[in-house]
This record gives sequence, C-alpha cells and structure tokens, in this order.
Amino acid sequence: MKKTLGIIGYGNFGEYIEKILKKYFKVIIYLRESQKNVSTEVVFEADINTFCETCDIIIIASPMRYFENTLHLIKDKLHKEQLIIDVCSLKIFTCDLMKKILPKYVNIVGTHPLFGPNSKPEILRNKKIVLCKVNGERINSVKRFCEKLKLNVIITTPKKHDLEMAKTQALTFFVTEILNNIHFNNSNLSTPSSKLLEETVKSVRKDSNILFFDLQNLNPYSKTIREKFIKAAEKYDKKLS
Repeated sequence: MKKTLGIIGYGNFGEYIEKILKKYFKVIIYLRESQKNVSTEVVFEADINTFCETCDIIIIASPMRYFENTLHLIKDKLHKEQLIIDVCSLKIFTCDLMKKILPKYVNIVGTHPLFGPNSKPEILRNKKIVLCKVNGERINSVKRFCEKLKLNVIITTPKKHDLEMAKTQALTFFVTEILNNIHFNNSNLSTPSSKLLEETVKSVRKDSNILFFDLQNLNPYSKTIREKFIKAAEKYDKKLS
C-alpha cells in the first residue's frame, strides 16, 4: 500500500513535485476551500486537522515568507514518526524554524532541489538535490528515495548550503534582475554568449518577485556577496573611464 504524502503550497513548484511523486505515493494537497479553483485530478483537503492526521509525510512548499505561519498551523496536529520535509531555497532559515517550532517526536529533513518547475518531471537523472539533517534519522531513507529517482544527492549543512546559494542563486537572480531593468534583449547581431545570457534572464524571469526578495533578504550571506559584486563592477567601470 502506498504511503500518503501531503503537500502544503500548490504553486508552480508544489504542482511540479506532485507530478513527480504521485507515481510513488498517494498525494494529497492542503488547499483552503476558498482557493479551490484549480481544475485538476489531484486530491485536495481543506481541513488541516484531517490533512495532518492522514499524511505519513508532509512536504512544505509554501513561499519562505509564509513558512513560519505554516509551521505554527501544523505543529500541534502532527503525530509520532511523521516525516516533515521542506523544499525551500534557503536552509538556515527553514531548518532553524522547523527545529524550533515543530515537536521533537517528528523526523525533519531540509531539502533544496537544485532544479525547478521548468524542468521536465520525467527527466530527473543527475539533477542535484541538497539534503540537510534537522531531526531524527530519516535523512537516510530520503537519500535512498532520491537516488531511486536518479538524483545526484548532496548532503551538507544549512550554513554551507546558504553560503553557496548566496554565491550562485542569489547573485544570479540579482544580476538578471538588473538586466531585466535595463531591458536586456538579443538582436540579429547577438553572439552565442549573449544568447546564453538571455536564456538565463528568461529562465529567472519566470520565477516570482517573492522568491527574488526572499533570496536576497533571508539569506544571511546574500548582502555581502552583492556588495562584493557591486564593488568589483565599480572598480572595473573606473578602469574604463
């Protein structure tokens, strides 16, 4: 019998992971009654008590700015041996909150899939996913399942993860947002490198503004990396003057 897996947060990524996981689990989406305007075959549950009681595993896929509220919503409704997983892009923020708010008797694993809803759900081979242990020993079973999906599993600490994300994801979003603001576009005279840059801009443009600001404001290392980038840009600009 398939285990029941619940997803809280049915945005682009929540819908994406539902498509991946429905093959392996009975998937239920927590969605308030007032939000039930989605035409889909997915099973929805509007009552949070029933949702938490039913699920063996709960994945939190809500935006980071709503993450703490989500934890308070479920904290008193969880049962022993449940596995709680988040898929947020930052790990210090979410892992610290989960450890602080959720009961000690649940298993908790922080994850960050380094791919998004623009990827084809049926093609996961060698795509990267980060795992961070928070509470309990279920990180090993999560690792085995991810490897079953042919994912490249990277186990690290929330601190190391966020430092790397500041250098990669947050900085990429920052640069592409600036390029968006100056209306960066290719032309008939575009070079291959500029076309690659345009593809990056287009890819990031599909993500929400909420994600952009959360990556900049909730990662403790993002500001330092941005400042280094800006100083370097100013330095080279002066050399060209």
